[in-house]
Amino acid sequence: MIGQVAEAQQDQRWWASAISAYTHAIEAEPKYVAAYLGRGAAYIGSIPVRLDPAIADFSTVIALDPRSVPGYQKRARAYQSKAYHNRHDGFANFAIGNLEFAIADYSKAIEIGPPAADLYSGRGSAYEDAGRREEAIGDYRKALTLGPDNAGEGMIRAALDRLGVMP
Repeated sequence: MIGQVAEAQQDQRWWASAISAYTHAIEAEPKYVAAYLGRGAAYIGSIPVRLDPAIADFSTVIALDPRSVPGYQKRARAYQSKAYHNRHDGFANFAIGNLEFAIADYSKAIEIGPPAADLYSGRGSAYEDAGRREEAIGDYRKALTLGPDNAGEGMIRAALDRLGVMP
């Protein structure tokens, strides 16, 4: 029940209330994976963005369920966002480290999950941000083969164009 309340608050973008409700759900059931996923997402949605607690929650998801594709994918996105913030705050070395964590998490999600365009496009984006052009191109092209009609197709094609190649 508490989890449903948290989800409803998150749907309304009431981040602080959602975080509180997910925290209560976790206190009641410490192995409630969906609550950690939801609270991590709420941390990312909140203003200011709270990436470190989000990463901690997604890490807990992975500890509880080492085959959780959403856990790896969401943590990868959080690391990639953290890298973006590091770079813009003048901490380039931290940015590269966080991108490598993101790439590793996307790779693990790809390894354990069914083939998915969003996983390959996410990893392609992390490769691109890390300056690993050829690997980015390969992942973007793979994403197009897995989901040529997906919502991110335009972004993927724009990324390939930015890298100077044709899809």
